[in-house]
Amino acid sequence: MNDNTTTLFASPTLVEHFVRGLVGICSLTWAVTLNASHAGVWTLASALLVTAIALFAFRGCPVCWSIGLAQTVWRTIKTGQTRNTNS
Repeated sequence: MNDNTTTLFASPTLVEHFVRGLVGICSLTWAVTLNASHAGVWTLASALLVTAIALFAFRGCPVCWSIGLAQTVWRTIKTGQTRNTNS
């Protein structure tokens, strides 16, 4: 891959990628808790909505997030990418 190639699952920074992972894990936990705590149509709908949020945060499934983590780390190491705060 060259430096201009964009990857499907990678994030611009590791911090952003870990935040997306944290949002995804918390959303999945919340969805399971919602579904297990009550049995109702609105609870199921809420659990499905929160699951959709998790899938959006993961950009697919947790495996997709893991692939993105590897791509982000690889790109960060390869390019020596650091945020330059000096403008």
